[in-house]
Amino acid sequence: MDSVIVGGVYQNNVSTTSTRYNALSVGNSSWQSSESAYQNVVPTDGVIKKLSVRLSADAGTSPSAYRFTLRLNGVSTALTCTITADDITGFDLSNEVSVSAGDLVNIMCEPINSPSVAVKVAWSVIFTPTAANESVVMGIGAAYSGSTVYMQPIFCANNVYISTEANTQLLMPTSGTFKKLYVAFLNGDPGTSPSAYTVTLRVNSASSTLACTIVADNTTGNDTGHSVHVDENDLISIRTTRVSSPSNTLTMAYSMVFSPDTDGESLLASYGGSLSNSAVNYGGVVNYCNQNSFLTTSLWGMKGINTCSVGKFHVKMDSEPYVNSDSDKFTYLIRKNGVGTALTGEVAGHSTTFTDNTTTVDFSAGDGIDVIATPNSLPLVSSVFISAIAFITPTSTGWSHKIYGVTPSKVMGIPTTSISKISSI
Repeated sequence: MDSVIVGGVYQNNVSTTSTRYNALSVGNSSWQSSESAYQNVVPTDGVIKKLSVRLSADAGTSPSAYRFTLRLNGVSTALTCTITADDITGFDLSNEVSVSAGDLVNIMCEPINSPSVAVKVAWSVIFTPTAANESVVMGIGAAYSGSTVYMQPIFCANNVYISTEANTQLLMPTSGTFKKLYVAFLNGDPGTSPSAYTVTLRVNSASSTLACTIVADNTTGNDTGHSVHVDENDLISIRTTRVSSPSNTLTMAYSMVFSPDTDGESLLASYGGSLSNSAVNYGGVVNYCNQNSFLTTSLWGMKGINTCSVGKFHVKMDSEPYVNSDSDKFTYLIRKNGVGTALTGEVAGHSTTFTDNTTTVDFSAGDGIDVIATPNSLPLVSSVFISAIAFITPTSTGWSHKIYGVTPSKVMGIPTTSISKISSI
């Protein structure tokens, strides 16, 4: 199956004079001069392809341009596109880059011929796994030496450590299995043995069996032996725990494979704290840091997306909007290129959730995607979990055979509902 990796930086402009780097997944709010600051670790073998980039404005006057390139373990790859003056989108739909579990990936931006316009950027790529029915979830956080336990969202691109788990949890829009946890420290190791950090997937505020410990003098670790099934509406987070007092605070890349129960689905999820009850709130379907996910700045959360269908729109608020009447509410809307779509719903009065598992909206390579929350009648201020799925129809495996005496739900790992033709089951 193909899955979508989304990213973007609409908080700050990219440099018009110098090469800059960012995480491939999600994207930090600022472009970095140091490549090692924000790299994602890949949790499984596969191919990255179909780079699409969208700018907030064109580069200025020809021959000014911006070039974007996928980097693999600090080396430029063939997956690249250049956006010249008078254009705001660019694509590389032909080149593909093979990656292996444990590789580090990021995106590089190079200004060409002194662009006169500083721009904001959104991007996306497609990931095709070697193993069937695998999508990737990649984040960046911090391993903090000054606190015993702290949390990060599974989608993140900021070297932060957060003590309150509720501020890091993400809402599952669908069911599936997490596995293949990979962790890489980007700027050192924990300190002196036996000092270490343990990284654990948490489900509904409880530790799962999916975890790995990285001891001093090592910078990478993984858990490929455990898997954890999760259900729709579960709350997911990452916990990092100090072991034997590590001395170094580290930037930490982490990732997992998510195998959806419905083949072709990949995750989009974010959290917004303290929504405004008097102005439109702008956020992303993924965000670089949960504590700053929704602001009243237009297009704050814009991310790039690829060719797919977005659906299974979920909203969960920490508190009901009710203050004086049932007209106290927030209306949530997923937008395409700044324009509203059919993916919309409200949380009003004494309710705290909204779910639409039916409506889908098609997106194309080069599109931008964000979420807005519009208050009505000064509702009670609350935090909110938002999630959805990006769906790409799986391609046929081309396998044909007869199966006798059973009624399988899957054939060669592919759900029977996703197979183009089934006879006599």
